[in-house]
Amino acid sequence: GGEADSAAGEESMYVSVGGVENGGASAERVMRSAFEVLDDNCVSLKAQYALARRVVLWRGAPPSDSGGVDAASCRAAAACIAEVHEGSGVLEVPILAAARHERGRGHGSVLVALLVQMGAALGFRLLAVS
Repeated sequence: GGEADSAAGEESMYVSVGGVENGGASAERVMRSAFEVLDDNCVSLKAQYALARRVVLWRGAPPSDSGGVDAASCRAAAACIAEVHEGSGVLEVPILAAARHERGRGHGSVLVALLVQMGAALGFRLLAVS
């Protein structure tokens, strides 16, 4: 789980933020499809990434009444791992990927814009996509 908010645009799009369970296999597939080699600890939010969060941009049906996104009626259009660096004002994104079938539609850019907005709301001065 995590919170879901509507993203601007003509399509029904939603963002969810949460732990390793956020987006499940769908979000993991999106991230793994974009890279030949990927740090399993990063995708699984383990070791040095234990405090990071998955951020998933969904396309499809609206969130449930409880605010969660139903992965059965939505598709992950883009996903990333975001990590807060306390005291430095930095929100780091070591992985950001768009789903293969969604590439070229601006979903990665939408996810970056949402990260910028979230970071600004939390008082961060820098978004570092590494």
